[in-house]
Amino acid sequence: MRKYILIFIILLSNTLFSQIEQKDSSSNKLLLIEEKNKSLQEKADRLEKEIEENRKETKEEIESYKQATKDLINMYVFFISGGILVIGFAVNFFGRSAIKKRVEELILEKAQKHIEKKILDTLNSKITNDLIETTIKSKSEDEINKIISSIEQKGNSAIDSFKTKGDEIIKSMLASPPKIQFKIEKRKLSDAEITNQNNLIRAEEFFNLAFKSSDPRIQIELYKNVIELHPENIDAMNNMAVSYNNLNEPKKAIAQLEKAIQINPNYFQAYANRAQAYNLLDDYEKAIDDANTSIKIESKFEYAYSVKGNVLTKQGKLKEAEIELNKAVEISPNSPEAHYNLAFFYEEQGKYDKSMKNYLKAEELNYPNKAMLYNNMAVLYRRLKDFDNAIEFINKAKQFNPNFPNLDGTLALIYADKGDDILFYENLKIALEKGCPAWNYLSDYGFNKYRETKRLKMLLEPYKKKYYA
Repeated sequence: MRKYILIFIILLSNTLFSQIEQKDSSSNKLLLIEEKNKSLQEKADRLEKEIEENRKETKEEIESYKQATKDLINMYVFFISGGILVIGFAVNFFGRSAIKKRVEELILEKAQKHIEKKILDTLNSKITNDLIETTIKSKSEDEINKIISSIEQKGNSAIDSFKTKGDEIIKSMLASPPKIQFKIEKRKLSDAEITNQNNLIRAEEFFNLAFKSSDPRIQIELYKNVIELHPENIDAMNNMAVSYNNLNEPKKAIAQLEKAIQINPNYFQAYANRAQAYNLLDDYEKAIDDANTSIKIESKFEYAYSVKGNVLTKQGKLKEAEIELNKAVEISPNSPEAHYNLAFFYEEQGKYDKSMKNYLKAEELNYPNKAMLYNNMAVLYRRLKDFDNAIEFINKAKQFNPNFPNLDGTLALIYADKGDDILFYENLKIALEKGCPAWNYLSDYGFNKYRETKRLKMLLEPYKKKYYA
């Protein structure tokens, strides 16, 4: 019994000691954990403090960087703005000088080379009559003198070559530039005489420039200056009328020619050019009368025969037309007008090879009314069913006179032949708006499909009423 009691006491003691040891061990562990937590908290506090300090430093650095960047941008803006102002000033100042210098060079170059082809390329489609007139009138005396000096040195040989041809000079529709010579007088001239003499010199200068130009609009403005300085200058009136005819503005041409004829009733060139103006207006009776008057005054004036032959061709009087046109060629084999009208004559007879040959000859001889020439060549190609070439020549014609109404009328008929109803009506309307009397050409085979349609009649009627109003 004692043995069992002793064993129980021993086991109980072990259990108690074990529990005590476990408690001690737990206590020690708790102490260790607390110490670690404390250590970690301290580290966390240090880290938080360091982070806060770093955040403040970073914020200060960012603010400093922002300010530095802002200052740098402001500096760039300042210098760039200043640079732009300097560049703008330089472009404005030096650009104007360069433009002015270049324009003067172009004018001089054109006067030397018989006409301002490059001036035409630069100013052609956008230039206005007011701009031309203002530019011309704004030229100083020194600038004009420079131009004229250049003309006298390098350009007058062209004019002289015309004058040395004797009787051939009368064959031109244009009056040649005058050669004004003044007697050297010992007496002192009055102010009025000096002014008159200076005006005549300047009128000659403008006349020379106009005569050498190839742009009808520039010619007109220059001839206006001639007439302003010399109101009785019938040659300037005649030549201005030729320019109006080349722009297909025959009514303005007639107004100038009537003034010239009133001053000189025997001015045969004016009658011939007025005949051409009436021809453009389809007033054939007046055209024939003026052509006959011109021939009566000067029987060797080729251009009058040429215009008369063209009118007779349009009237269908082909035998009479052939006689007049042959006279024109006989008088002047190298007349571009004679070859042009002869080409039209052959075209009306269906002799297309001869027609093309004469059109090309007229072009080679520098027929002045390029828009009319290329329009007729387009018509010829249309009759040959070569529509691509026909359209190409219409486009070439528009480069010289985009407002010539017959061009859009011809283009409408080309598209009619191609069966394109939309472009037919579109181009016909443009032609009517520009003043083309399309109702006069309804006999053309291109109208066969449309002639009796209500749409065409409704399109033509308002323009027809306006035309005859």
